[in-house]
Amino acid sequence: MAGILLAATSLACILWLFPGHVSSETTPGDLPPTVIPYLSAGVVFLLAVGLVLQTLFRDTGEELPVPSKSVLSDVLFASAATGVILLAFYKAGFLALAIPLTAVTMIFSGGRNRLVIALVSVLFPLMVWLGARFIFGVYLP
Repeated sequence: MAGILLAATSLACILWLFPGHVSSETTPGDLPPTVIPYLSAGVVFLLAVGLVLQTLFRDTGEELPVPSKSVLSDVLFASAATGVILLAFYKAGFLALAIPLTAVTMIFSGGRNRLVIALVSVLFPLMVWLGARFIFGVYLP
């Protein structure tokens, strides 16, 4: 099911989203802006087809495992928390939310070393913010 959904989404991007919303104008010597979107959607489509084929030709003779309720509740909680944080980025700013989001993600993923969590949670968002600002000229909110 996931492979079919991914394949349909990538085809929708290739056939509808990119032609209508990605500029095809290019300057001499540059790649057209459509190269990366089409390339990434094409890779997703090929991987989705592989996922569908793997599912169709599976010959294990055993049923697929059903995730426990704790796994599903963890995924729902993480998805809801991430959605709220992403919606709050424009109000609070990138650094104010990226630092705690990185720390919570590391803790949620099983990280236990407090020094590593603190250093990565501060340094990684700061490097992303500085790189976006000074290398790419993009001002993050």
